[in-house]
Amino acid sequence: MDAPFSPAASSPADGGELFVDMMSQPSRACCFFVHLARLPLTRRQVILGRKEQLLDSFPNPLKQVPCLVERDGFVLPESSAILKYLADRHAVADHWYPRELRARARVNAALDWQHFSLRRGAAGVTWFSLIARNMGMKTDPGMARAMLNVLRGALGKLEKTWLTDEAPFMMGSSQPCIADLLVSEEIFNLTLLEAIDEDFGMPPTLDALLGEDHPRITRFLAACQDLDWTEWRSIHGILHTARDKMAAKKKTRSRM
Repeated sequence: MDAPFSPAASSPADGGELFVDMMSQPSRACCFFVHLARLPLTRRQVILGRKEQLLDSFPNPLKQVPCLVERDGFVLPESSAILKYLADRHAVADHWYPRELRARARVNAALDWQHFSLRRGAAGVTWFSLIARNMGMKTDPGMARAMLNVLRGALGKLEKTWLTDEAPFMMGSSQPCIADLLVSEEIFNLTLLEAIDEDFGMPPTLDALLGEDHPRITRFLAACQDLDWTEWRSIHGILHTARDKMAAKKKTRSRM
């Protein structure tokens, strides 16, 4: 169930409310998890581009998305914390966030790795070459290229260390965990490469970035999409529309 964010919002639904912006990778990961696990949450859309997160009525004091708000007023920020909390709170299928100590520790390790390695590179590439311009700030080709190196290194680690030939998901699992959703969203977001000006020297597409050197990642992404293709397309609709609009502006600039 979706609802727009407004300062005069009603009280949370039985399972609580999840405040998200679908241009946010962690927001999309949380939304996909809520859908796949069939959790009773209301999705509240926040538009960061309109600075709705800065309103006094916005419940997260960190002024970020995603943010979980439960009926009793409990507020939880940060996507990793939200996913782990929801998995335990609603006793979801064990493969999402295993109860066995060492299996859970491996998922936690993957979550930490993606935040400080893959997310740093992937988000850095798009921020310094594209998103900054759309936020009224300056782009930085040098930083974009530096982040591309970080991204390539992270993709190499994902391909050779976190993924295997035995099964499509991380750590050689045949079923997804919450880390799979966060990791895949960072990569899916690189569809924005198509909107980056050529003079930044970035790969022109996600397919070009992955090439033939990352077959495990290619299979991994397909497996994540196939968890529910219809819902995946719905969740990514805003991202793809934004990509197409920015790509059209790129073509206009190239003709000038």
